[in-house]
Amino acid sequence: MREKAFEIQGLDNPMPPVPNAPVLLPIDHVAQISWRGSTGARAYDVQRSLSAKGPWATVGYNISDAATQYMPLYHDRDARPGTTCFYRVIAKNASGWSNPSNVMSVKIGSQALVDEMGHLNRLYHSSGNWTVSTENDRSFKEDMQRLSGESGDELIYRVPGTICGWNIYTFTRTKEANAEIWLSADAKEYERVEGGLNTIDTGEGYYGYWRPVLFSQNALQSEARYIKIKLTAETQMSRIEIFYK
Repeated sequence: MREKAFEIQGLDNPMPPVPNAPVLLPIDHVAQISWRGSTGARAYDVQRSLSAKGPWATVGYNISDAATQYMPLYHDRDARPGTTCFYRVIAKNASGWSNPSNVMSVKIGSQALVDEMGHLNRLYHSSGNWTVSTENDRSFKEDMQRLSGESGDELIYRVPGTICGWNIYTFTRTKEANAEIWLSADAKEYERVEGGLNTIDTGEGYYGYWRPVLFSQNALQSEARYIKIKLTAETQMSRIEIFYK
């Protein structure tokens, strides 16, 4: 598009300018790192340090700010719980790298398993007829990748620690709860967890919007390493964050 725009004007296509520095947003958790992007940037590198002054190590390469919609852009899977880490972001394109962004810090109390639902590789086990859905983004807050299931279908995740919370983003058509959450320490005996259901019902409008439903739990004390999500209605899973210590 850029090449054709200059061709139509009879002009040479110059190199794009180096992007301005992005703006890193406050960080609540290492699974939820986001920034305000820079015009003309093709990708971003995320850097981490144990000091606000460096030295800096690049922990995220060529990150796209268009890969997810209305969700965090980056998860630092290698950050160690019990430490305080500092982050900054650098924008880049064919002309070079921007100056670093502002620096933000976060005290790491837990790590997370994050599933953006683009495939089934993050699962420990599943049952039912789960499929990856990539159509009709408008009905799902522009989310381009979702996992679609029916009532009775189950997803099980295993984390390398003890589960202390979660955010489970879903879409459904029913007015009732569309899933149950169960925990287990051994994947044999599960106990159902009550509560933690949040919805924002804006109605279908003109585009057939599905009803967004968030299951959220924080500061949970448990010995569980397994979490099972059992659907009770037709559902499209948008994103899952499982926090563990």
